[in-house]
Amino acid sequence: MMNLMSVRSLGSFTSMLLMLCFSFISMGQNKDVPIEQLPLKVRITFDKLGPIDEVVYQEAIAKMDEGLKLAGLSAEGTYSQLVFFITGKLLNSNVGIAANSSYVLNYKLTYGLMDLALNQVIKFDSRTVEVEARNETFAYSAMVENFAADRDEMINMIQEAKNLLMTEYETNCQVVIEKTNELKSRNQEMEALAFMRCAPIFSPNCSDMLKQNATMIYQEYTTKECPVITDRVKNAVSNNHDDLILTEVRNLAYLGSCSENEKEVEALLQAKKKDQAIAELKKIQKAVKAEEKLDYPLDPKIQRISVISVEMSRMVEMQDIEKINELVPR
Repeated sequence: MMNLMSVRSLGSFTSMLLMLCFSFISMGQNKDVPIEQLPLKVRITFDKLGPIDEVVYQEAIAKMDEGLKLAGLSAEGTYSQLVFFITGKLLNSNVGIAANSSYVLNYKLTYGLMDLALNQVIKFDSRTVEVEARNETFAYSAMVENFAADRDEMINMIQEAKNLLMTEYETNCQVVIEKTNELKSRNQEMEALAFMRCAPIFSPNCSDMLKQNATMIYQEYTTKECPVITDRVKNAVSNNHDDLILTEVRNLAYLGSCSENEKEVEALLQAKKKDQAIAELKKIQKAVKAEEKLDYPLDPKIQRISVISVEMSRMVEMQDIEKINELVPR
């Protein structure tokens, strides 16, 4: 049986940031976001002797999700940096000899709130509980009932932890900017932009500082990236690879800062009679212009061009569990 919580290396910082960037609340909102509206990821894991019944496992997740929603806490932002974790560590289990014997689980329940962006557990609690039932499945079901019974206590803890988190973000704006600039110095512009979007709430002054910093980094990034993508479009056209042409045209147009390159590409597409690609280019150009009217037009651009793998959901599931194992105190 594996240790409940093992402190290990944080692993790929880039993977964590890419995992996070899809769900952050826009920094463009210069008003406070109510605590109860912050997205929250619920993660339930069990450390046990055998595989938990899948139905029971899903029931556990559903019950906690329902409980949090009933308490006014949103669990909709599936991939948030705020993770409410529940882990059960099986301490021992015994099954009697008689036909009517019970299955006894003595387990340690740990739960709390962690923040992946700040790389820390904000608050946690732990206790030991014994559950008795006629088989393992019913015993785990009883564990689920314990989760439900502790809901109010957990909700209070989450509220307190979120308030602490908001205070930390509001008073440490400069720390976020310094970490962002460190990433930028390593030519990790996309990761830097994603990191600036990690905090779910900022004071207006901090938000303005981050907007300015993000705009500068984005401009530097597109200055390097626009000609690179343009060359890829040219290569796709020379190979008459229509699907690849569409992909690279989208990539170029979505940057929203490559007007000269877009003109060059459009002329090439017209010469080669690539009508579908031209239509796609113009459609995206129109959408990008509409975004310029937004309070913080970089938001949708960053979301689109961040490197999101088709395996993202699977990676996120793995990362959440790993981060909890690394960060939660024993």
